[in-house]
Amino acid sequence: MCKNDETVKALLLMMFWRRLFPLDIAPLIEYANSNSELLSEIAIDKLGYTKDKRIHDLAIHLLEEKGLDSHALGLLKKNYRKTDDDIIRKLIVKVSSVPQYVQGDIADIYKHHRSANALPILLHVYQNGYCTHCRHGIVQAMNHCKVLSDGIIEECLHDSYEDTRKKSNMTVAYPPSSLTFTLAAGSTTIIAPTFANYLGIGFAGYQLEQHEQHDHRHLCKLDTNPNHLANQ
Repeated sequence: MCKNDETVKALLLMMFWRRLFPLDIAPLIEYANSNSELLSEIAIDKLGYTKDKRIHDLAIHLLEEKGLDSHALGLLKKNYRKTDDDIIRKLIVKVSSVPQYVQGDIADIYKHHRSANALPILLHVYQNGYCTHCRHGIVQAMNHCKVLSDGIIEECLHDSYEDTRKKSNMTVAYPPSSLTFTLAAGSTTIIAPTFANYLGIGFAGYQLEQHEQHDHRHLCKLDTNPNHLANQ
């Protein structure tokens, strides 16, 4: 295929930008292996909207052959398997500065697929990514995978991303490490399995408490004692 033909194919594929490709994906898989960077990237983008074993196999092949530069990580958004954690981790930890597109792909993968083994991947991307908006997604992914620590939650209160700070400061008057757990007289406790008004994700194990006398709110550890709950 000459260079002009590859460019034409790439431009035609752009007609399906951000939408599911309606035809057979076999040609797209072929184009994803093209030496034309433009055609390859656009074909990979189209394939990212489809779940198919062939796409998973393509993603692993490209990641093993070309690494993160292949842009194949995005193919795992719909085609992830827990066995993929190993190759993702090996590639991610090699990168000292995580590119924005990699941050976004990692966030999307683990916001939709839960894995207890995702912690080293998510933590490395959280600490070494330069996109603050994408870091917000990484925190959401940590929460989804149940690996979000109190330390990360506390850091989010001082995040450089304004929306993250605003949403956290609307809810938490001070960081979790300095919370007071003593109930004030006349207070009304809202019993909830999780407090989910922080970044749209939630503090697992915390609940919102409204102190009527003092007219302020803060977080308290969720009381899981069945005798206490029965007396509410």
